[in-house]
Amino acid sequence: MTDPYEHLRKVELFRDLPEGDLQLLCEGSSERDLAEGEVLFSQGDEGDAAYVITSGEIEIIAGGSDRDTLLALRRPGEVIGEMALLQDEPRM
Repeated sequence: MTDPYEHLRKVELFRDLPEGDLQLLCEGSSERDLAEGEVLFSQGDEGDAAYVITSGEIEIIAGGSDRDTLLALRRPGEVIGEMALLQDEPRM
């Protein structure tokens, strides 16, 4: 991955953050690699982190009683999981 600071500076959500705030965000972040098909989080999980997609794609899937439904496809530069983190609530 590129330098976290430079990468986060390009993400729309963080683009206008003051330098010091962005630096604190970088210091509190870590990189996580997922294998294809690996689940990042599930509905009801603790909303303890937000994720910035740096490469690849993340599928947002709702599990139904008879089949799964693709709700969204998130790509590099997008942020996911931030609402549960900010609201301190379980993932929806």
